[in-house]
Amino acid sequence: MRSVLNQVKMEVHDAIASLAASKEQVEIARIGMQAATKELQLAKERYAVITAASHFELTNGLSAVARARENLVNALFQLNAARVNLARSTGSLNTLN
Repeated sequence: MRSVLNQVKMEVHDAIASLAASKEQVEIARIGMQAATKELQLAKERYAVITAASHFELTNGLSAVARARENLVNALFQLNAARVNLARSTGSLNTLN
């Protein structure tokens, strides 16, 4: 009985730690998204003003935004998975919104 209780406590503790880490990942991904969007905006402005600017810089900006979006989606998925894991380990899976 005691080992089962300890295992449940450990699962809940791990789920809480995973949730906290996932929230930090989402925040980092959002910051990355903002930076990539700003990079793309600057590349577009340089391209519009200085037509000698290469398409390569514009393509890099678009790629950075695509990677940042993918990172954000992955982080949000991990956050939701952590929320489900915490709800499961606390026995409140049915009340999860």
